[in-house]
Amino acid sequence: MTQPDRRNLRASDKDREVAVKIVNQAHSEGRITLSELDERLVAVYSAVTYTDLDAVVADLPVPALPGVSPAQSSAQPLRLNAGFSDLKRDGYWKVPNHIVASTAMGSLKLDFTQAEFPYGQVLIEASANMGNIVLIVPPGVTVSTDEVKTTMGSVKNKLGYAASPADATIRVTGSAGMGNVVARPPRKWRFMR
Repeated sequence: MTQPDRRNLRASDKDREVAVKIVNQAHSEGRITLSELDERLVAVYSAVTYTDLDAVVADLPVPALPGVSPAQSSAQPLRLNAGFSDLKRDGYWKVPNHIVASTAMGSLKLDFTQAEFPYGQVLIEASANMGNIVLIVPPGVTVSTDEVKTTMGSVKNKLGYAASPADATIRVTGSAGMGNVVARPPRKWRFMR
């Protein structure tokens, strides 16, 4: 039996409350006006599916958990927000030196197996509130997850961190609230008979 597409599943009251927090935070930071706040709150409370909720918060950052300060960077970071659905970055892509990766209840997968690392070092600010952030890392790239704070979530680095020179180094900071931050190697191809 195939699993249904999560975007078409019905949202719960808890899902709506998370969206309300995101919208309220955006208003308090001056990202949206009072009339936009009202419109978005009406849309949140009338949302039926995850797709409906994603449409309301797609252009808003997911607030970080209290007590976690964002890392400083002079360059404009690549911002990836999975919100309530799944988001994947894979294939060939040039990895910037700073990525802000966040998810409310969805899943964000960053596949680095075919990626180019022009800067050699990458900072990822992770915010896995209730969803998962998964890093798929090829040989020759090291990952440090020591700076990720956990509340009720977990951090799993299935690669380890090597201090020896590598093609690239990924440093992950941020938080795993009720979600997970996972760094793992690519899965091996399984051949059929």
